[in-house]
Amino acid sequence: MEICRHNDHIEVSELDPFLAELLRQIPASASPDGVPAAEQRLFSSPTNGKEPELCEEWKQYVEPELRRLFQSATETVAADLEQLNGNEKSLANRTLRIPRRGWSSRRKTTSPKPN
Repeated sequence: MEICRHNDHIEVSELDPFLAELLRQIPASASPDGVPAAEQRLFSSPTNGKEPELCEEWKQYVEPELRRLFQSATETVAADLEQLNGNEKSLANRTLRIPRRGWSSRRKTTSPKPN
């Protein structure tokens, strides 16, 4: 397996069929729906139940957005992995291209030290 960074995408080439199959299972495995322990871990209360009023506000105002963001991220991963769908025999030595949409080109900069 070889990983290369290009201007507009990351390319994973010579992908092992076993790894490709594991990657294909990510979207289904990421869904916390119907698994209380997974939902509790992903959308846990900020006070661990010690402040019920704050927990209710969190559940009402923050949790829906966290769920939306998690769902959106899962959909992005699923879309990126669609290129691996198809016949398992065709997974041998596949290339996966992951677009850089939404990535920032942040570079670490240092600020001058105050005197």
